[in-house]
Formats: sequence, structure tokens, C-alpha cells
Amino acid sequence: DMLCTSMHIPTEPRCALELLMDETPFHEANGFYGREDFLILAGKFGLDPEFANQRIQSFIEKKEQVMSLSKQSFLDQDRQQDFLDRYSDRLLALK
Repeated sequence: DMLCTSMHIPTEPRCALELLMDETPFHEANGFYGREDFLILAGKFGLDPEFANQRIQSFIEKKEQVMSLSKQSFLDQDRQQDFLDRYSDRLLALK
């Protein structure tokens, strides 16, 4: 759910799906979901916490690949930068 639909639909919320029924301390403090929220969600699905943590870390470690691929995309320079800014912002929530 980290796709950047908000580039095309400005009123789209940061997270397209409501992940958790209850507000979490992180979400209450920041207004968006973060790493600990995704780990809570993984637990609700019965996923091993270490596995979930590794998947999140893998997402973070692919930053250079994402940046490189976005530069090769059909997006114009302004849209590429917009995407990279949004992507970087979302990565901060996962750290």
C-alpha cells in the first residue's frame, strides 16, 4: 500500500487502505502509519515478526533501485522528482 496514487489523485490519503481498526500511538502522533503499525498488521495476519521486519527492511534497502528505475520512467522530470520526494517521505515512516 505504499504506491503513490496521491501523485494522480491529490485528495487520496497517504495510505489507500485503512490498515488497523484501532488508532495506534504512532498513527495518533503522526497522522500516518509507520513501521510499528505494519508490524502490528503483520501480527494480525499471523506473520512472524522477524519475517515482517525483514520485508520492511528489504523495501528500505531497495531505495537506490527505485530511484534508478524512476529516472528511466516515462514521467517527466517534475513528476519524477515528485515521485521521489513522496517515496523518500514514506521511507522515513518505515525507519
